[in-house]
Amino acid sequence: MTVTATKTDELCRQSIQAYLDLKGIPYTQEDHYLRLKDHDSLVVDTRVTPSKPYETFYWNSRGVGGNLFHFLHQYEGLDGSTAMKTLEKIRPALSRHEKNMSRVVESKPRVYEQWRWRGRQPTHASFDYLTKTRKLSSKLIQEMYKAGLLRELRNGDAFFVWYDHQHKEVGGDEQGTSINHQKFGKRGTRKKVAWGAKKAFWLSLFS
Repeated sequence: MTVTATKTDELCRQSIQAYLDLKGIPYTQEDHYLRLKDHDSLVVDTRVTPSKPYETFYWNSRGVGGNLFHFLHQYEGLDGSTAMKTLEKIRPALSRHEKNMSRVVESKPRVYEQWRWRGRQPTHASFDYLTKTRKLSSKLIQEMYKAGLLRELRNGDAFFVWYDHQHKEVGGDEQGTSINHQKFGKRGTRKKVAWGAKKAFWLSLFS
């Protein structure tokens, strides 16, 4: 790797959290993860380990992710040349800010609150989306409703329920039923995991 390539790599791998703080971009924090308030499907992983030596982000609704350079391109809409110039310009400020950041998150893990994800009747919106748009078996969907594996939220989205080994509800996966590519990108629908859900029991019909 050349000196120029090394410098470029260092610029691209600067702290995403430090950038968010300096720019005043609001987010919520749970453990090592940040979720942007204006785009709740965009999550930043602040962990820095030998196998992942820099912070990364993933924008679930658009299927993109990467380092700070990719963040500037995807979130700020900057082209490659402008993104690199920006990274060079703000490097001193990012470095100073990162030194003052605590790498240990003190906030308490968020607890899954089942009442926030209660269902409604009838289930026309989610049923029509899953059977007509996603082409799933109507019999399968009806059986999932009956078994408590699926319900329709108050906003019409489908909610796939997660259970632990004692059949206790421990989380869920929300699948939007209204298609809006401008808001949700290539996927076209909302896709999110309920806050506080126990990820070990994750199960979804959709990637």
